[in-house]
Order: sequence, then C-alpha cells, then structure tokens
Amino acid sequence: GIKRAAEWNQIPVEYYGPTDDMDRLSYSLRKTPDMLTYLSDLTGFRYPYEKYAQVVVPQYQWGGMEHTTATTLTDRTVHSANEEPEFDSEALVAHELAHQWFGDLVTCQSWDHLWLNEGFATYFEMAWGKHAKGEDHYLEELSGYAEWYFWEATVNGGKSERPVVFPYQVHTADYFFDSHAYAKGGWILHMLRNLLGDEVFYAGIRKYTYAMQGKLAVTEDLKRALESASGRDLDWFFDQWVYKPGFPSFEVTWQTDPEGGMVTLNVKQVQDPTLPGGVAGLTPYFRGPIQIELDGKMHEIALAGLAVERFQIMIGSNATKVRYVQFNSENGWLAQVKNQQSFEAWAAMLVSSPDLTARVQAAQELAGYTLAEDAGADVLAELRARKISVLEKCATADPKPWVRESCLDGMKAVLKAAIHQLELPSTSPLSPALEQLQAAIDVASTTLATLAKDDGAVRIRASAINGLWMLPAAKALPVIRERIQNEKSFGNVKRAIGTLGSIQSPEVYDLAMAQLGRESFQDSAKSGVFIALRQIRDLRSLPVAEEYALARHSEPLRISAFGLLGSLGKKFPVEAGERALAVLVPPLKEGTAPYRIKRGLIQALGVLGDPSVLPLLHDIAANDPVGRVREEAVQAIEAIEDAQD
Repeated sequence: GIKRAAEWNQIPVEYYGPTDDMDRLSYSLRKTPDMLTYLSDLTGFRYPYEKYAQVVVPQYQWGGMEHTTATTLTDRTVHSANEEPEFDSEALVAHELAHQWFGDLVTCQSWDHLWLNEGFATYFEMAWGKHAKGEDHYLEELSGYAEWYFWEATVNGGKSERPVVFPYQVHTADYFFDSHAYAKGGWILHMLRNLLGDEVFYAGIRKYTYAMQGKLAVTEDLKRALESASGRDLDWFFDQWVYKPGFPSFEVTWQTDPEGGMVTLNVKQVQDPTLPGGVAGLTPYFRGPIQIELDGKMHEIALAGLAVERFQIMIGSNATKVRYVQFNSENGWLAQVKNQQSFEAWAAMLVSSPDLTARVQAAQELAGYTLAEDAGADVLAELRARKISVLEKCATADPKPWVRESCLDGMKAVLKAAIHQLELPSTSPLSPALEQLQAAIDVASTTLATLAKDDGAVRIRASAINGLWMLPAAKALPVIRERIQNEKSFGNVKRAIGTLGSIQSPEVYDLAMAQLGRESFQDSAKSGVFIALRQIRDLRSLPVAEEYALARHSEPLRISAFGLLGSLGKKFPVEAGERALAVLVPPLKEGTAPYRIKRGLIQALGVLGDPSVLPLLHDIAANDPVGRVREEAVQAIEAIEDAQD
C-alpha cells in the first residue's frame, strides 16, 4: 500500500492502504484532523505524539486496534461519498483515536480495569458524534449501547453478575472485551457527566489525564480526580456502578390526586439482589438523582437505594391533571423501566413529549401493548386498529427520524399480527371491529408503499422497504421494481432486491436474477440477489451459487454464495447436498481460507446440517488459532446436532 498524508498542527496524519483504493480511503478518514482538534480540546491535553497513522488491513477480524501513533483498521470501513449518510467511518475512527489518550498515554494497569481504555474510547466516540451530528445522534448511540449491554447481561449467558471492575485471574482476557467494558463503561462516564455537570466532569477528566500520563491507571485514580474536581464524595456512585454487578430494573406506577395538583409515584427496584457465586458481591438497590417527565415538565427525584420508594410531586393548580409520566428521562441512567400506564398515556407521550427518547419508548410500548389473555377477537381487532392508527400518524408526522423509524417498526409489527388475524377462518364474515381493522391495514399498507418510494430519509425508506413483503404481490412488486431502478442508497437497493425472496409470485426469481450484473458498493446489490435466492430456494440457482463461491469473485459475494449453497443443500439434499459439500469442505480441510471466508464456510455448513462434517467442525472448534472461528464452529456443531434431535 501507499500513504496519503494530511497534517494537523505540524503533526503528520498518515493513511496507509491498498494502492487502488487510496481516494476512498482518504475520504473515509478525512475527519481525522478535526477529531484531533476536538479530542485535544475536550481532554485538555494536546495530542501527545509526533505523528498519527491509520493503516487499513484486509481480513482484519476486528474493527480497529490502537497502537501508539498508529491504528490498524478493517478494510470494510473504506467507502466513498455515495455511501453516506448510510455508512461512514466516524465512530470507528473517533474510537480508535481516543485510545491514543486512553489506552496508550494512560493505560489500564490490568484487565481488571479495562473499562478505563474501552469505556473511555466508547464515550469519546459518542462525544464526537454529538459534536459532529448533534444531540439526537448521541442519544441514539447511547440507546444502542444500552441494548447491547442489556442483551449480553440478561440474555447471552447472564453476564450481569460481573461488575465492570473484576479480577482478571478469574477468567481469560477475552472475557473482558465485552459490553461491560465498552457499553457500560461509556455509560458510566455519561452518567458521571450528568451527575457532575459538563464543566466539573471534564475538569476531572483533565486532572486524571495529566496525573496519569505515561502511567498505569486503576479506577481509583479516576475517582480521585473527579472527587478533587467536584469536591464531592463519589464512593457511593463507583460502588454501585463499577464495583458491584448488575443494573437497576424499575417498575413504576403512578396516579394523580383526584382533585389534581399532585402526582404520586411508586418506584420498585426488581433486579435480583442475590446473584449466584458471590464472587462479585450483591447487585445493589441503586441510589442517586434521576429525571422524570410529567406531561412535558421535567422534575428530579432522589432515589435512596431502597427496594420500594414513594414520591409525591406537586404539579401546579388543583385543576392540573397529568396525562403521562416518563421515568428516567433523556437516557439519564443505564436502567430498564417497566412503566405501568395506560394505552392513552403512551399515546399522549408519543404525541406530546419533548424528550426524543420518551417518544421512542412510547412507540415501542404502544406496539407491544397487550390486553388480558381472554380478550375476544373483536376487542383485539379494535386495539390493533388503534395501534396502527397512532403509529402510522407518528411514522409520517414526527420531526425526528429516529422516532419515525421506531413508529414505523412498531406499525409493521402490529400490521403483521393484524393481517394474520384477518386470515383466520373464524374471521369470515367480518364483524364491524374486523372491518375497522381491515381499514387500518389498508391505510398502513399504503403508507408503507409511499414511504418506501418517497420519503427523504434513507432510514425511513429502509424500514418501509423491509416491510413490503407483508403487502400483496400486486401492491408490493411495483414498489420494489421502482426502488431497484431509482433508489440512491446502496443499502436500500440491497434491501429491495432481497425483499423479492419473501414475495409470493412466480416473477420474483427472474427479477432477482436480473440484478446479478449490477455494480455497487461492496457488491451489495448482488448480495441482495443472494438474500432473495436463499428465501426462494429454487434449484435453478445452484449453478449460480457454485460459480459465485469461486475465488475470482469478491469476498462478500463468495460468503453470500456459501449461504445459498447451505440453504439449497438443506432443502434438496439429494440434488444439491453433495455439490454443496464439494464447495464448502475443501477450503476448510486445506486450512488456507482467509478469516472471513472461513467463517462464511462454517456458517453455511451449519445451515446445510449434514452430520458428516461434524468431525471437521470439532477439529476447527478445538484447534483453530482464531477465537471467533472456533466460536463459529461450535455454533455450527450445535445447529447440526439440534437438527438431529
């Protein structure tokens, strides 16, 4: 590769990568000098080294890796202006650059304190996003990191028993590179900034950076710096958020005084305080100030760290009534909240709350709002019609794309259930409630088609295109054809082509195949063809899969072809099974397949489900030098064995 150099304050900023891709590479990394200025200002510590280089490497298994003065980046981050705003490199570049301060200049003393590297890089990545793209982007990034943490902490093995600071000797280093270090670590800094205020928080960060430059840091070093800057005791905060496991899970109920003027708020913390093992101690009942919104007005209450607490909040004249309550406003705490309020309350929040995160939550709650199990079909139909009506209006009218997308996603979920209800034999002839539901379905379907074609936001068109499969073929196919021809977003072209696989029409196979000659970013359009073909599962596509699995095609296409081979081999074991094995097995036996190709081959074998490959997969799971490849092999083994049971 060659280098393309910029400059920042007389410091060289260098980009290294493949010779034939330097224009796109330079474009992808072009904001690096601005980030150097921003992070130097925010930390109060000028970039500390004589140069900064970024090196793009093919087949790199991570997003990036910081090294002092030189960062390694995946080649998948390289793009051109045509791929923005749907795809950019800013978060990755900012994250790895932040490590030059937090990771290289100041380094965690041991893996126990890894969050001082990764949590800081995550937070400053989000801070750059807020600076460059606004508060809405910051709040959405926070929510995304919270979802990752909650999934890993509660669903993926229940790792919530681990606090952020945890003795390395108990586990291998791989155990620590997870959402506790990255997502929860970034959230801890966000919550500290909320608690202390911007000025004091960043003063503490500057004290920490200057005091620990060139040294090995532990969490207590950070705490002392923040306590010195704020004059406040932060033992309680670090104890519950850093040194203890888990997170707060709230159940909230509320009622207004019959005469108005006051709201009574009942708050329960229902997280499990007795996690097994005892290594990490107990999950606490969390305390501290938390923001709530009462019908558009913000209030702060102080939780005392009890299982059950009750608050009475004055809201004005006796004539005042509250329509809704939002607990934990504006992503204040890393917490899960079950707010037990009515459909009407959620609908009012969706329409009226000034808090972006509250409206997103309201959309999700409305989509999932349920009635008693014994509710009759007409009652369910009436509820679904109301849901569709409220969410459809929001999807077209809210000024914020994140909220609109949340409403559209919710509307699609309700639409799917509504269509299924009307397809049941017991629904004929239609009652008035079911006729109302049919009318709501018709409106939602028209809205989906209109948004897919005409909306100005890429993400809204994306969500709408992903829902077109629910429409009748006669209504969906003209929209899909139009999007394939006219859509500017590379991702949405891929989505439109891929959606063909879910449409029940004899036309879709030929429509999909016609797109194989289309050129696009990272072969995304052709990858969409393979998404469709995997769903259509027509034996005519077998030679296509065999051809595109060959090494002369791009990596994304080869991996897509592997998946199609696995899918066809599973459906047609006699006609396609052996031919699929003939393509998928040899590269793994030879051991020469590149990292991403190897993972794609293993995934395809898991889909294929042929038990004859189990010895090969067990060997890979035991002996491959790359952890993610070993994990992929284990998952494929489990899929094959589960299919045999």
